[in-house]
Amino acid sequence: MPNPFGTTFESLENPAGPVVESVHEAPYRRLCELIDSGEGQLISLRALRAGYGKTMLLSRLREKKKGSMTVVPIHLADGRRVEGERILEEFLTQLVEGVPGLAGLTKLDLHARRLFAHGLLPLVYSGEVPSQDKEGALDSLRERPTEAFDFHNEGAAIAQWTKSQFEVLLPRLSSVLSKASGATGRDTSYWITLLFQFAIRTPNEPSRVGDLIDTVFGNESRFRSGAGFLDGLGSFLNLITLVEPAVLVLDEVDGLSSDCDSALRATSCLVSLWESSPRMSVIISVNDDVWESAFAPRLPLGLRDRLEDVVIRLNPLTAAEARSLIAVRSGDDTEKVLRHLNLDSDDLYPRGVLRAAREAWEKRNSKEETPKVERQEERVPGPVGNPSADFSAPAVVEPIQEVTPALFSMEAPAAQPKPEYPPKAVRRAAIPRRFDVQRIRPEVAPVLEGFAAPPALVAQAPVNQPPAFPEPASQAPLIAAPFAQSTEPLAPAAIASPFQVSETPALQGQYAPPPARPGQPSPFEAAQAPAQVPHRVPSQEESPFAAPPELDDHGSLRVSPFDPAPTQAPIAPPQAGAPPTQVPPVFAAPVAPTPSPFEANRAPQEAPRQPEAPKADSDAIDELLRQFREHRDS
Repeated sequence: MPNPFGTTFESLENPAGPVVESVHEAPYRRLCELIDSGEGQLISLRALRAGYGKTMLLSRLREKKKGSMTVVPIHLADGRRVEGERILEEFLTQLVEGVPGLAGLTKLDLHARRLFAHGLLPLVYSGEVPSQDKEGALDSLRERPTEAFDFHNEGAAIAQWTKSQFEVLLPRLSSVLSKASGATGRDTSYWITLLFQFAIRTPNEPSRVGDLIDTVFGNESRFRSGAGFLDGLGSFLNLITLVEPAVLVLDEVDGLSSDCDSALRATSCLVSLWESSPRMSVIISVNDDVWESAFAPRLPLGLRDRLEDVVIRLNPLTAAEARSLIAVRSGDDTEKVLRHLNLDSDDLYPRGVLRAAREAWEKRNSKEETPKVERQEERVPGPVGNPSADFSAPAVVEPIQEVTPALFSMEAPAAQPKPEYPPKAVRRAAIPRRFDVQRIRPEVAPVLEGFAAPPALVAQAPVNQPPAFPEPASQAPLIAAPFAQSTEPLAPAAIASPFQVSETPALQGQYAPPPARPGQPSPFEAAQAPAQVPHRVPSQEESPFAAPPELDDHGSLRVSPFDPAPTQAPIAPPQAGAPPTQVPPVFAAPVAPTPSPFEANRAPQEAPRQPEAPKADSDAIDELLRQFREHRDS
């Protein structure tokens, strides 16, 4: 048997479970009293949380009131918006359903006939519509409107007269119904004409319903070009509620829990419909959490007062209501299910009870014992050649027991231990790592007698040589560099290798000539190199380049700032065993390195500070002071 508690969610249009009369009996009676009062009510159906039975109560109301009123569920577009087109379409869809036992007539046919009788009754009573039997005509319009306006019966005199005089009768009929319903005369005339055209067509005509739907919702509909569907819905509700109550139900509003603006628009739309149709009732079903998060923060006080005027609240179930809810679904197995439930709680609600019953039903099915397997019987033939053997008699086949020495032993066989499950993992024997690795030791080469070890290589001192490559022609002009005066002995200058990165080497230990004469520019002052050196005549202008020093007979350096710098001859490579040759220092300015396109831009180096030359005035003052002291002492 399938689980009768499999579905715990109800639907307003398609109820999942049977109707339970005793569950929420008091709220149901209160709801029916409000709807049957004849006055449109704005009702709020509230519960503490989801699953308290709001949808179950509304589906019960719809099933009970199916023949006496029309309950229309409202489906929010995108879960947030109330659209008049969808409500009107749902309304007409329910009305065009066939009524059983009426030969294809629909509820809309019956409502149209009652509306025609409601509009024609005051006209016959006042005499505007003449009748030979006035009292009989009035009784027919009051008591038997569906038979009086049977347009498919040739013997119905009122229906045939109305059919032939409809164009003349339409203005007066629309005026009467407009005053009675509260709708506008234009909308009333539109709906009366549409209902008349639907009612006079044969009920079994296949295109009758399709033409009606296309006229109302097609591209040529008056509600698309002019008035909106909400206005058309309001006027239609006003007409229909003259002959039958209608209820709009807004359920499943959980999608509005985080959208206060959509909740405000939906509430305003429904309240406007309710106010325009005073005989129509509106039910808004909402939980307390959604009310507090979506409705209460944004609703104006006027709307909030209307919604909280009539409130029906669902309380937790009693133990008796919970038992009846289980008994309706489980039937004869109710007691078996109730054994596994605890109904003494104070917070029982329908969905929670059904879930507990579903789990109890599943446990009960899992604990049922399976039937025992009977001994196998097999039909075996009798002995060969025995005509009296009974081949039809069943013979019991006993299992064959293997003959082992233990069967003839007096001792009881030892109980064999059952193997463990799952079996343990089998570990394979492996050689330890230290035995599996072969170590290779380095062999020492034997030393043969009679052979001496090779002598150790001694690094020779580097020999300073000039670069083997000539200087490029596009070098920067030589600039005389300043040198500090020093009395230290001269040392050979180190010449950089041509393969190193060109940098300005630091000059150390070079000869410092005596200071220049007073009034004569020193040849050792730094001269700024112009972008392009003009051609000068050496005889007319002093040369800013220092000449290379010369050795005199005593080994001293003889320097002349006016001699031209001789061309340095290449130095021959040193011979074996000869002492290193000292290269005299050259007092020419170092060559400015040519910038390489592959090197990063370097910051310009700061030029060394130039020593100040002695001033002639200070020497003259010193000489005067010396003569003054000698004269004073003498």
